[in-house]
Amino acid sequence: MKKSISLALTALMALSFVGCGGDEHTHTYSDAWSHNATKHWHAATCGDDLIKDEGDHTGGTATCTEQAECEVCGAPYGELLSHELDELGDCTVCGADVSDPDVSTVAKALEFGVSRGDKVTSGKMERYLNYFGTESTNYVYYELNPNYAYILEYAYDDYGNTLNEKWFATYGEDKILGLQNEGYGVSKYNYDMSVEMVNGYAFETLLDYDNTYYGVEEFVTALYGLSETKEEIMEDGYYAFQLTSTNDSNWKNEIAVAFALNDNYIMSEVYISIDTYMPEGYEEETNVPIYAEDPDRSYAFAIEQISGESFKQAYVPEELFAASYKLTNADGEEVSEIAATVGTAEILNLADVPEDADLTLDTFKAVVVDADGIETADVNVYVSAYSKEVYVTANAAGEYTVTLESAFVTKTIKVTATLPATTEIYAYANYGQASTAQIYADADFSFEVRANEYADASATVAITNKPETSTAATLTDVEGTYKFTPDVAGEYVITITSTVAADVSSTLTITVLETPDIATILNGQFMNANNSEEDNLMVMIMWDAKIIVVQYIASVWDWDAYDYVDVNEAETLSFTYDENTKEIALTHQAAPEGSDVASVEGVLNSLKINADYTISVVYNHNNGISKLVPYVEPTVYDEVAGEYRKNEYDDNYNLEGRWFLGLNADGTGAFYYQIFDRTTYSWLTSENIIEFTYTCSDDYAIEITVTSGAIDGFNVDTVNSSIYLGEVEGEYGAATGISFTFDGGTIVLEKN
Repeated sequence: MKKSISLALTALMALSFVGCGGDEHTHTYSDAWSHNATKHWHAATCGDDLIKDEGDHTGGTATCTEQAECEVCGAPYGELLSHELDELGDCTVCGADVSDPDVSTVAKALEFGVSRGDKVTSGKMERYLNYFGTESTNYVYYELNPNYAYILEYAYDDYGNTLNEKWFATYGEDKILGLQNEGYGVSKYNYDMSVEMVNGYAFETLLDYDNTYYGVEEFVTALYGLSETKEEIMEDGYYAFQLTSTNDSNWKNEIAVAFALNDNYIMSEVYISIDTYMPEGYEEETNVPIYAEDPDRSYAFAIEQISGESFKQAYVPEELFAASYKLTNADGEEVSEIAATVGTAEILNLADVPEDADLTLDTFKAVVVDADGIETADVNVYVSAYSKEVYVTANAAGEYTVTLESAFVTKTIKVTATLPATTEIYAYANYGQASTAQIYADADFSFEVRANEYADASATVAITNKPETSTAATLTDVEGTYKFTPDVAGEYVITITSTVAADVSSTLTITVLETPDIATILNGQFMNANNSEEDNLMVMIMWDAKIIVVQYIASVWDWDAYDYVDVNEAETLSFTYDENTKEIALTHQAAPEGSDVASVEGVLNSLKINADYTISVVYNHNNGISKLVPYVEPTVYDEVAGEYRKNEYDDNYNLEGRWFLGLNADGTGAFYYQIFDRTTYSWLTSENIIEFTYTCSDDYAIEITVTSGAIDGFNVDTVNSSIYLGEVEGEYGAATGISFTFDGGTIVLEKN
């Protein structure tokens, strides 16, 4: 057995040394990889047809231009990947123009151009407007980036060009910084902004007054969507559409739009025309609007846009706004807390502002909260960028926190506000500050207690003097309004004393008269407490069984003329009086010659005598109530004299004189003129007074018979009633169009 194994081994060993030329050797292999399309290996280098380390290609990443590279042998293998195409059909890897986008219709071209709006980097626009025959042309240049918009607008007018510059940018989380230079270098920060503003120029109120469209693409999209019925045209590389639409106000807009797409498929050229027709009227039966042949308003836009380059570098926030500053007091000390007196501004300084920062363009906003953290308007904050000052004014006492924000700086200020010292306290009635008053015995008198501005008006109020026969007069406080009710005629004194300043007090003297009869109540001069310009009844005069009403209506609607017309008329009415209801039922008599009272909106249909003997007037057009009050001269404070003086009309009118026709119940009267004496703050009656008697004729005109010239001792205050004729600028010359010839004859005063 051992012999046979030994022979086998000997034979095998002999074979192993039989090879090349019969010489004995060891197989060798190349260090370099051999490969085909799918595998790699090391081939023998000894001449034998042998390989080792055979395996499949693996690893690597293929692209659309190159095969994957085997991570073992480095040989390319496998298939090329498909192209990665963008919206234009270009490969994002190799840049090959593989296919073109589908813009075969106007709708598809518009949709594609709008989707590429974020690729627009700058543009320019010429805008023409013809508004009711007035023409103007503006030029707008803009730069757009993903996070900001810069707009430069030249608006040409009769005085040359004005510059309007707008800049909006996103900064931080949904925060928009923006400024607007609105002509002549006047700049302001706009807080009413939305992120849409970075989309470009704002097309405002072009179709209606409710919508604003930001950027050309959004505006053209809105125009395209106005109507499903439109004419579409594709010619010479342009896409166009035309349509007609009508808005809620029945404005008819005829719209035409044409645009072209460049190689980047942005809307590189856009032409828009909008002709607006406003209704002239409506068909009677169908109510269909009637339009004129020519438009009332025409817009035309010519817009060019480019991508990939910019015409101007927009503002950089860090260079435009202050990166830091301090709030300091008058001593130059930095402060975070201040004490303030209500009504008085505390002034802080903006100090250590970077030299290059322009505060006039910075963004200051103040938020005020009270001690409970609730936002309030009880503190006003004003920042003067030019003087670098901050004005803090409290309107009510309390503890407040003011947060002052600019573009890059936030400051917090604690404000402790207290009331000013009480130096004056007084009664305030419906006609102003009151130290005296006059009422009837069965009427009430109401007033409030007020102090010098912003001061504490807390006070004790009491009747300190009254007639000996008075036993039941009362003074009640109803939620801050005091009501005095007398029980007998006579003089009453009410004393008001401050509870926070015992040495500050005042008195209100009320003269109570016996209750008059109705004729006396109606006989006098009244003014409309509602002060309504369109239905302001000025004067009422009782004469026999008639009330003559001089009613001034600034403007009323005339349906025949379809417009407002001025009215200056007199009405004559008869009346009956109900003692129980105190209602006066009025009946219109024939209207004055040349007028039609029935066609005037707002004529009277009833009067009512109120508890305070004022007169309420009910109008028939809306059943509203207007109160007539006896004419009272208000007072104004004379800073020089240090006291209150009579001033019948607001000094802001700045008029020099006024004319009156004074009428007494006994049929006598006078024509007189008053001038305003600014030294004494009072009206002075001229010496040139014309005396007359008057009657009311059948045609409702006042017939005047002049009896003499100037009246010795004539007292305007005793005149029962006056017709106020008007204010004039010079020393003489009535502004009403009524003229007189003072020759002792008879004059008929008719309507103007």
